[in-house]
Amino acid sequence: MEILNNIQNFMISLLEDMTLFTPILASFLMYVGTVIPIIPYVVLLPFIFHFFGYIIGFTIAWVLSILGCYTSFKFFRKKSKKILSNRFYKKYEVKLVKGKKALENIRLEHLVILYGLPFSPSALVSLAAGLSCMNQKKYMAGVIIGKAIRLAFWGFVSVSIIDNVNNPTNLILIAVLLIVGYITSRAVKRRFKIK
Repeated sequence: MEILNNIQNFMISLLEDMTLFTPILASFLMYVGTVIPIIPYVVLLPFIFHFFGYIIGFTIAWVLSILGCYTSFKFFRKKSKKILSNRFYKKYEVKLVKGKKALENIRLEHLVILYGLPFSPSALVSLAAGLSCMNQKKYMAGVIIGKAIRLAFWGFVSVSIIDNVNNPTNLILIAVLLIVGYITSRAVKRRFKIK
């Protein structure tokens, strides 16, 4: 955990020296961190909130993480025929077909929970959704609602992963946010007729 704090402090000190490029670099890091999960939210969000404030920082992080997920989804959707025709796919075809079918048939509420859980691998979900034949409207609704939950948790509540596990209040807040997301996704599902 100390390594993440050192990286965060280094990035903030570096960007404080580059005041002109701070907003551009902060936005770029959020986008890249969503497409390629090299920098965890624990590092990115305090960094973005430091420069933009909580409301604007949350909005920027939310929009860029949605764009990052959509980019990943579209990339893998476009390249899926090429990816699925390689030797890896042939070797694990039965398991991968089962996984694709399960993801295609996932309910919106469950997709929201997958994206909303603070520790779930959302980049892998975007990759798998792109490879499957998941409805794009359902995917985007799940990302929009789920990412709001995840960013709200990491941005406003979280101090560190260890503090979250040891603090029952944070665990209760995660549960409440997920329940709100679940209820919201049911309303969105009915309103926009998403299967």
